[in-house]
Amino acid sequence: MQKKTNPKHYEACMGLRILRLQTLVQNHSMLKNLELRRDHIVSLIKNA
Repeated sequence: MQKKTNPKHYEACMGLRILRLQTLVQNHSMLKNLELRRDHIVSLIKNA
């Protein structure tokens, strides 16, 4: 409905939604990487 009544507003909202999803995916990837690094550091300390 909103797409027909105000297409510019709809496109802007969809753009923001896509940006939020991309940010969530990037954050998740970064957190997984940090967890791997942390686990590696913890194992290095335990083995020292």
